[in-house]
Amino acid sequence: MRGNFFNALCVCLVLGLFAPATQARQNATTPIPTSSTAASSAQTGYVRIVPSNGSGAPAGQAIFGLRTNGVLITEGAVPFTTPVQSGRIFAEISTTVNTALALANASSQDVVVSFYCTDSYGVDSGAGSFTIPANHQVTAFMTNAPFSIASPFTGTLTFNSTAPVAAIGIRSFVNERNEVLLSTIPVSPIGSSNSGNTLLVPNLYGALTTQFVLVNPFDTPISGTISFYSQGSKNGSVQPVKVSVNGNSNYILNYTVAPRSAFRFAPQQSKTLLGSVRITPGATSSAPSSFAIFSYSNKGFTVSMTSLNGVASSTALRTYSESSGIFGQIGSVRTALMILNPSATRVWAQMSLMNLDGTSTGFSNSVSISAGGQTSKLITDLFPQLPSTFKGFLRVTTSSPIIVMATRDRYNERGDLLLTDTRPYNESTPPLAEIEFPIFVNGGGYSTQLVLLSTGASSQSGSLYLVVQDGTVLPSGSVQPGP
Repeated sequence: MRGNFFNALCVCLVLGLFAPATQARQNATTPIPTSSTAASSAQTGYVRIVPSNGSGAPAGQAIFGLRTNGVLITEGAVPFTTPVQSGRIFAEISTTVNTALALANASSQDVVVSFYCTDSYGVDSGAGSFTIPANHQVTAFMTNAPFSIASPFTGTLTFNSTAPVAAIGIRSFVNERNEVLLSTIPVSPIGSSNSGNTLLVPNLYGALTTQFVLVNPFDTPISGTISFYSQGSKNGSVQPVKVSVNGNSNYILNYTVAPRSAFRFAPQQSKTLLGSVRITPGATSSAPSSFAIFSYSNKGFTVSMTSLNGVASSTALRTYSESSGIFGQIGSVRTALMILNPSATRVWAQMSLMNLDGTSTGFSNSVSISAGGQTSKLITDLFPQLPSTFKGFLRVTTSSPIIVMATRDRYNERGDLLLTDTRPYNESTPPLAEIEFPIFVNGGGYSTQLVLLSTGASSQSGSLYLVVQDGTVLPSGSVQPGP
C-alpha cells in the first residue's frame, strides 16, 4: 500500500481481503490461540513501513482486539519497533499465565535465533536455537516449540539473532470466565535499559491491582530502591505512600536483580491511592528496564489487563486520542492521560487537539502541575466541548520536562472497562529510516487497527507492507483508512 502519512492516520486491516496463508517453513505457530477455532482461522504476520526518500518513518502502534460471542474481551497495543539483534523479556508461566515472543525477520536473508532462560536466582537453562526464513515471522508461547519451557517458571528469556529482527513479548492471562486476556510486554535491549525510571498508575479506584517488573539487561547484579507516591491532592502535591510488599510495609523498597534475570513485586492496596513509582539505581549500579502490569476487576472477574512502560521525560510529545459515547456506558471510549511533573518548580502543560489530517480542531487548554505533582485527566475533562465522536491526536508541550502516559479506556458490550496502552511519541526522538510492528492478528475473532503518527513537521509518505508468517505480502486492498 502506498500513500501519505498525515499527522495521524488510522488504518484498519480487513480480513475479507486477505490472501490465503500457509504455515511458515519452520517454527511458526498461530500467534495467540485461545481455542481450536481461533487457532485454525487466525492469521498473523507483521507490518513493515518504509518511508519515501528523506521522509522519515512515522511512529504509532498496532492495536489488536479479540471478540468472543460478539463481546470484545481483550485489547493489546503493539508499539512500533526497530530491529534488534538481541533482547530480553520477562517470562512467566503458570496455570493461568503464559508468555509468547513474536519475532519478524524483514530481511532478505534467513536468520538463526539462539535463546536461553534465566530464573529469578540468575541460573541459566533451556538453551536452544531456530531459524526464521527471510521475510517470515514467528510467534510462539514459551511452553511450545521451539522454547518448550516447563511450567511453572518466572524469570527471563534472552535471545540473540544473526541479523536484526523486530521483537515484542505477549502476556496471556486466563481469567475467572476462562477467557484469555492479552497484553504486550517490552523487549529490553541487552547492555542498556530502554525506559525511564518512573511509572505512573491509572486513576482507578478499588478494583485495580498492579505488578511492577524490573528486568536486568546486564550480566552482573543490579540494585537500588523503589519509592511510592500518592496521586496527589487537589493542589497537585504528592506525598510518599507506605505500601506492603511480601508482608513488609514501608515507603521505600530495596531491590536486587540477579544477572540476566527479573524482579517482580506487587504492592498490596493501601488507603492512599498509589499514583507513581520511582526507581532509583544504586550509586554504583546500572538502571533496570521497567514496566507495570495492571489488572482491572469487575464483580469478581478480571476483565482487563495492560502494561505500561517506564518512559523518559519530555518537553514535547503527541499521542493518539479518541472519544465517543457517554463514558461509563456500553461502547463508550475515552483517552486518559497521566502526567507527572518531576521538577522542583510548577510547570504549565500546553495542550492542542488536532484532527487526524493534522488540522487544528480549535481546542486548546493548559494544565498547571505543581512541583513534583501529578494529574490524571480524561480527554473530555481537558476539552469539555469536544464533539460526541472524535479521533485525532493531542500535542503536549512544556517549558520543563514532564512524564506522560496514556491509555484508551473502553467499555465493552458487557459493560466491562478495558484498558489499552497508547504510548505517546516523544518528539525529541529522531525519525527512523524504517519501522516495523512485529505482529498483527486477524480472523478467529481477532482484528487489528494501525495508528500512525507523523514524526515530522510536515506530512510523510512511504510504503506499508502487510506480511503474513510465510513471507507472503498481502495486496494493498487488505488495508484501508479507518473512520
